[in-house]
Amino acid sequence: MDAYSTARAGLLHDLYFYDWREKDTRPMEGRHCSIHPQIALENAKKATKINHVMEDCIVHHMWPMTIHCPKTKEGWIVQAVDKYCAISEMMLQSGRRIKTSQIAFYFMAIVSVIR
Repeated sequence: MDAYSTARAGLLHDLYFYDWREKDTRPMEGRHCSIHPQIALENAKKATKINHVMEDCIVHHMWPMTIHCPKTKEGWIVQAVDKYCAISEMMLQSGRRIKTSQIAFYFMAIVSVIR
């Protein structure tokens, strides 16, 4: 396994310079999950030398949201770690919302009792 290329691709796989929530700032048409791997690859090639392993990792890290799956074991690792991080972030954000909602509920309950 090429750990060096895997690590570099992991750092470069989301190298895009637009706000993905704003359709007007996207440099090309399409859904963010479909277009940003290609944009990240173009930006990575401008920034540094890219080998075939890194290219596979960057272009295919959004599988299964895109049609093509990784062709290298390094590509599979980068896409799996990317999914793990995305799920962890969603759970963390969800947990914060739940915690904030619980605090708001308790605050409202206390305020209503004080009245």
